[in-house]
Amino acid sequence: MPKRKKHSDSVKFAAVGIGILFLVAVLVMTGMIPGLPRLSIVVPGWEIYTQISAISNGPPATLYTSADQFTFPREVGASNWKFDVDNYTYGVPTIAVSVTGISHIDFSGNVIPVTTPAGSVTYSRWNSGTGLYETWYLDQHIYAYYLTIRTIADVAPNGSYWGVPMFTHETLWPYEGYTQTGGGGINNNNFIGQKFQGGVYVKFVIDPWTGVSSHDPPNASYVLDHCWAGVMETRVLEKEQRRVDNEYPAPGGMHQPPPSAADVYIAGALERNNGVNMYEDDGTFGTLAPEVPWDLSITPDIRIKSTVVQYLPIQLGAGAYNTFDGYLNVNGVYPCDVAVIYTVRVDVLQAHEFVLNTNPNPPPKPDWPSDYFSWAESFWTGVLAGLDPFRMFGPLEPFVWFLFTIGVILLIIFVLLAVFAPWVLPRIFGGVKKLSSTLKDVGKDVKDVRGHKGGGKG
Repeated sequence: MPKRKKHSDSVKFAAVGIGILFLVAVLVMTGMIPGLPRLSIVVPGWEIYTQISAISNGPPATLYTSADQFTFPREVGASNWKFDVDNYTYGVPTIAVSVTGISHIDFSGNVIPVTTPAGSVTYSRWNSGTGLYETWYLDQHIYAYYLTIRTIADVAPNGSYWGVPMFTHETLWPYEGYTQTGGGGINNNNFIGQKFQGGVYVKFVIDPWTGVSSHDPPNASYVLDHCWAGVMETRVLEKEQRRVDNEYPAPGGMHQPPPSAADVYIAGALERNNGVNMYEDDGTFGTLAPEVPWDLSITPDIRIKSTVVQYLPIQLGAGAYNTFDGYLNVNGVYPCDVAVIYTVRVDVLQAHEFVLNTNPNPPPKPDWPSDYFSWAESFWTGVLAGLDPFRMFGPLEPFVWFLFTIGVILLIIFVLLAVFAPWVLPRIFGGVKKLSSTLKDVGKDVKDVRGHKGGGKG
């Protein structure tokens, strides 16, 4: 009877496979190979919709319109973008942008039915061709949406320098490492954060469905050719800007003597009631919006567009909250992210005889961004009266506390099972043992088959 061979080859193949998967994951995360194939973007289906179309940042001033221009992450869609314009662990922080659907409102900002205009506009012009005065009756409709722009600053440990922990990060802390006993800050490679200085381009698109949504048609043959709608102006209805909610104290406070922490930075936003720059959808800002066959005989001016690109500027910089070890070295850098939420108002004129459909139950204002990535740390340090045994792990401390929490939960479950259902544990471990044995047998059979095929000479 032939002697069974050891499973060392199978182990080697498994190790190589795991190594290849790990390498691919690293390359994807560093942006050296694309993480996802380019996907076709589907825009909202309402007759008026918003779409994130481009991002600007500088200096030098650069316009970004596709995922290929970013490093990692590079998630680009109609309603949400998350991207990094440079190295994903330092420099400009990762930026996340979100835009909501559209609300149909009155002059006070209250949501009203799409069939009810906020007002009306009537004007008459002399037509020299016909020798008559021609009168236009147009409805004024007001639409609003919310745009959120926020930072997601990254931090990564980067070894040590003469015993001082070093970090690469995207916060405005001006050092890679800092010691209060060894002369202050260390900045060897400039692996530190920068400000995002740019803005977001949002397309506002009027694109009626096939035919016409009419509430009072003049006759049965009324079609879209006799309709018109155009964007008159855009302005800021409201603006809110501050730190993203998390459990860390405000940087630069009494508990953190400078320069161990960095303040947050928010500047350059448009204030309430300021006008918003609008640009023509001419192909500069990504894929062109659908062209609508309006009847230009009923427009007050052919230069008024039914699709415009609106620019909302902002400058953002993430602050930092730092912790110290027993040698007075900074051993933890925790980002304090910032955000802005714009409420954007768009005024539109349109012909009487048709209605542009938006969501009849529009979304409310988005919740303010919040990051509770170390809730486990906050919970346990509170339970342990401030005791922090995992401080040595620096930026990885929240993750270690999370793993610790999972371990405690599993331990509690096993204890409860052992006390109240002791027959369950043997079944669980028996099933795991049986699965392990089955996998070993499968590996043995595969190896035996390969050995039989390779030794079939005779």
